[in-house]
Amino acid sequence: MVLLLERGGTVPFQTVVLSASIPAIASVVLLAGGYRDPKPVARAEGAEASRFRFIASLRALPRPVRVFIGVTALFTVGNFTIGLFILRLSVFAGSVTLTLAAYALFNVLAALLSTPAGVLADRHGRRALVRVSFALFGAAALAFALANSYLAALGAFLIYGAFTAVWESCYRAYLSEICPKDLRATALGAHGTVIGLLALPGSLLAGLLWDAVSPAAPFLFASVIAVASLIAITFVRPQSAPPVAN
Repeated sequence: MVLLLERGGTVPFQTVVLSASIPAIASVVLLAGGYRDPKPVARAEGAEASRFRFIASLRALPRPVRVFIGVTALFTVGNFTIGLFILRLSVFAGSVTLTLAAYALFNVLAALLSTPAGVLADRHGRRALVRVSFALFGAAALAFALANSYLAALGAFLIYGAFTAVWESCYRAYLSEICPKDLRATALGAHGTVIGLLALPGSLLAGLLWDAVSPAAPFLFASVIAVASLIAITFVRPQSAPPVAN
């Protein structure tokens, strides 16, 4: 987004950088004002014992939880950075103003749909909403790959906004739902680790496909990954129904 603003020339690059530094300045002010993190609680066990205990907890995760983490790992490879979506949109927009307008609509739509998506997840099941997420992402990626105008790209971007709202409202809740209560923190931590490790390679792969093949290639690849994830979710078969996480 900063690059788009810089090239468009409507907002000075220095202004963008200074604006982005406001949170950092606020953090320094808080630290100077005496804010301190709470002291960590001393633990009786050593670091080595804690490490082995963590590994044992990972192995203790039920098979459905491990399979779901694997499915989301696959999905993460295709769910590359939003920056590439914005870059593709800007090609058709031709101006910073239209690009920013589309990004504003994206955020508004995602915000408006977040609560209804959560309600639907509670009523009809988080698993169903996870499937809808994969379908929405696949549709958005395919629409971006086939887009040939600003309006078509804008429509694809709004579908991506709907995906964002649904996905963020259901996937962690579903993971908690299929995991025993005493292992939920471990499952969420493992899931976050997997996503963090694969997010950068997924985005790098998308960038390579853009440069080496065509701008449409990473979106076609992402749509295939979404379909594969939609199929793979059928292999997540909880053996019991633990209480839903609060």
